[in-house]
Amino acid sequence: MQSEIRHVPSGIILDLSQPDLGHPDGQAIIAAHYHDCHRDTPAFECVKHLGGTNPGMYLKKIQDAWWAVHFQAGRCQNRRIPAPMSDEHKRQTEYWVRAAEDAGYRAETESPLPTGTRPDVLIHGPVVTGVEVQRSGLTRVSAVQRTRKAALAGVLDVWFTDKGAYPRWAFRVPTLGQQPQSWQYLPPRRAVLANGLRAFSAVKCMPGNLPACPNGGNWCGQYHLKVEPRVLVLDEVASRVPAGDIVALRIGAMSGGKAGVYLFPTKSVSLYKELTGKSPQLAFDPRAEDRSRQEPHGRVECRNPQSTASSAFGCSCAACGRQFTSERAFTNHQIPGWDGRLVCPESKARYPLPPRRSVSR
Repeated sequence: MQSEIRHVPSGIILDLSQPDLGHPDGQAIIAAHYHDCHRDTPAFECVKHLGGTNPGMYLKKIQDAWWAVHFQAGRCQNRRIPAPMSDEHKRQTEYWVRAAEDAGYRAETESPLPTGTRPDVLIHGPVVTGVEVQRSGLTRVSAVQRTRKAALAGVLDVWFTDKGAYPRWAFRVPTLGQQPQSWQYLPPRRAVLANGLRAFSAVKCMPGNLPACPNGGNWCGQYHLKVEPRVLVLDEVASRVPAGDIVALRIGAMSGGKAGVYLFPTKSVSLYKELTGKSPQLAFDPRAEDRSRQEPHGRVECRNPQSTASSAFGCSCAACGRQFTSERAFTNHQIPGWDGRLVCPESKARYPLPPRRSVSR
């Protein structure tokens, strides 16, 4: 009932937890009311609050997705409306489901998570994996937020794109592309190759292996990490990620790769620990990603910290004893001495000074 809304003109109940909204005309009903926002005659009502004081709802687009929103804000949360799937989207989703089931895992589509997100495919394995088949435009912020919500629900989100060029959100979240493949039909098993994965390799620090030593200076002859791209059959990814054999890591820029979030085999994690002595950073670990909201602290007195900052010279002149608050003030206090170096005008050590002449104009 929490995911159900009622279409007022027809009395049809739509279930927003189902891809087809639980009715053959569900998507058509939603599309007919994209721009209706009349509080007095709402097009939809929340089934949970029928007969209450806040049943009316309208449709609102929030970050590339449509939501059913209450006219009057309350404890009842907004509800995301599943977007209609294209035929290509359906085939890609079906391919992931088939690959996961072939590996022995249970897979379901459009399963809502308690944190408010709904992956296209949810694979139940030792590592619960969500697959986001993304064919439409999406902002980087939206992709990161949805992946973080999935992580808070204990789900590792993997984003799949069939575009020739990586979209803007690529590698801000765990990303998989594909080798050229038509989705005009459902490809046979093990026919799709996935790219975007990475692996660490140990290479000797010498010319030809690395452009420069990661530690700076000349080549040191030691072994360093290098990031290399990997291509796998998509069916293997669907079986190895839920098994925990492929993990999502956040890495900085290093030889062979840019900074970002990538999928690595667990062997690369062991190699990273061996060469660096520490564990790599997991991507979207809720303990690391969750940030407490900053609350306003009210009005405070504005203070300039530079007024009390100490200068590199101890804030005093050794000749005259004057105190200065900055290096610039100390420099402006000085004048050129007989040898061209700056000296305090009160200093007796470098007098007589050359006469200062006015500049003629």
